[in-house]
Amino acid sequence: MRIKSLLDFVKYNCNAFLDLVYPSLCLYCGLKNDSESDIFCLNCRSKTTPTDLHLRQPNEFTRHFDGRIEIAAGSALYYYSREGIIATLIELIKYKDRKDLALQLGSYYGKMLRESVFFHEAELIIPVPLHESRLRVRGFNQSEEFARGLAGSMNLRYSRDHLIRTGFTETQTTKDRQERIQNIQGVFQLQNPKELSNRHVLLVDDVLTTGATLESCAMEIYKANPASIRMATMAMGF
Repeated sequence: MRIKSLLDFVKYNCNAFLDLVYPSLCLYCGLKNDSESDIFCLNCRSKTTPTDLHLRQPNEFTRHFDGRIEIAAGSALYYYSREGIIATLIELIKYKDRKDLALQLGSYYGKMLRESVFFHEAELIIPVPLHESRLRVRGFNQSEEFARGLAGSMNLRYSRDHLIRTGFTETQTTKDRQERIQNIQGVFQLQNPKELSNRHVLLVDDVLTTGATLESCAMEIYKANPASIRMATMAMGF
């Protein structure tokens, strides 16, 4: 009993020390977080709530691909609008060199996905790749950082070696679905396809809008005859 009490005492004081030196801070406002299990403080949590899409299949995410490609499951961590906390975070990630935010979002979401029966079969995480020229400018791929976070929480491997982007495309922001599909055609290329045969793939991106980019990537991956494809993103548009 004394040993257990001593261990509990050490554990409590170590946690208190770590909380003092490395406090859990809100991902958005930077204030001290009241909950280590969440990434936002109570005030910011009141303004944004994770979706429950990972618990419902089919859902609003998967319906983007109805009649086009088959996916075993699909989910987004948050809903996205052009204003608000999630929009700001994604802007910080993509344009202010905050790859740490993408990693933390992935780590947070991975804990949720690993508890979902719809994602239990996932074996390998593949991020949507960036073109080399854009990667040089940005310095990192936000989808890859998100994938790294997911992989750590889900105890899965992630790979950037199976899907590459060979063509540079114009920004997709102002394009409708059909224009996006045309813009993205033929820009992704599969590598080492034998390694994906009969594997359950989790394909990830930052934001789902029309689904054109994810669809194009999935069509390329299907050439390798995977067992299934699942999808996950940081956010999805309304």
